[in-house]
Amino acid sequence: LEGVTMCAIKSVLRTLKPVTMPKGGPRPILEKVYMDSHCVRATNLTMLVEVRYDTGLLSPALFDFKALEEASRYSFRGVDGNGDTVLQFESVAVRSSGDPLEFPTIDVSNVEYVCRVPVDELRMVLEICDRFAANERSIRFNLRPILLERIGTQKLLAVACDGHKLACVTINAPQESTKVSQVLIPAEVRKPLVRVLRTLQGDCVISWSEDRMVIESQTTRIVIRTETDCRYPNWRSVTPKTQAKATVMITPDGTARVLESFARATKSEKNQNSRVLCTIADGRLTIKGECDSHILDLDIQSVTDGVARFWLAPHNAAALFNATDGKLTTITFHGDGEPIEFECDSVYGLVMTLIDCN
Repeated sequence: LEGVTMCAIKSVLRTLKPVTMPKGGPRPILEKVYMDSHCVRATNLTMLVEVRYDTGLLSPALFDFKALEEASRYSFRGVDGNGDTVLQFESVAVRSSGDPLEFPTIDVSNVEYVCRVPVDELRMVLEICDRFAANERSIRFNLRPILLERIGTQKLLAVACDGHKLACVTINAPQESTKVSQVLIPAEVRKPLVRVLRTLQGDCVISWSEDRMVIESQTTRIVIRTETDCRYPNWRSVTPKTQAKATVMITPDGTARVLESFARATKSEKNQNSRVLCTIADGRLTIKGECDSHILDLDIQSVTDGVARFWLAPHNAAALFNATDGKLTTITFHGDGEPIEFECDSVYGLVMTLIDCN
């Protein structure tokens, strides 16, 4: 670690923190970081993060993450290798503890290369899907993971659903043909994975097998035990099957008005959320709540029956407002009782499908 700056150590710890377990847990070894001569690792058993780093250690050692994080506020001085390995900082020392041979690892010998994508794009796609996937307490356990699916040789599709709304996000990424066409990212690593990706830059390479997924950037490797205890439902079965009856094309300057109308219309006089009735007729979109109604002049195409109506529940309106980032461009109505599609004009090709619109 000769010559390593305080900022460099802080940067490594920032990347490892999302997967390091807090103090007082049942597995003390998961509260530590592993160091050898060329890397630093942390794991929560489901996900392992390894940062390539020339540590200068002569032999592997374990260090308490919290102690190392506290010490990294000071300038680094060097390594004392007499007896236990000790990292010397300006006014504090961190002594190694535990047997490094006991630190958990995840085998990745059988993964296959899938594609290369920008880290920021992958992070944004997973952030979007995390908002739509069922939470960890949901009884719909098979909807808790995020599905990644290879489509042909040019696209990677990310899918998330909570039983009420479905998000499909497309990543343009030329791919190799692999034996495994899809993997499930477990619910418990959705947020930690996004937090780790926020600390990385550049491109990353995605590889996977039936039970492993590897995301590797220039400095960091992330290994995930993918979900194998459940099967993701056939999400295509809930997408609209009939021809569109009405399509609302929203101009860039009209997007904010539509989203704000949805948000305002869900608020009642008692400050409780209420459903919103959306009506498409005579070249107008009417958004009507209990206390607020808005008529917006928007471009409507191919209305076959003259009038289209659907209900928007409060939680769906909130998800629509939060997930589109102000880029909502198209609302597609297929018929009474059919799912409604909301499309966003962005590089991620987000299509949000509302399954329950009655």
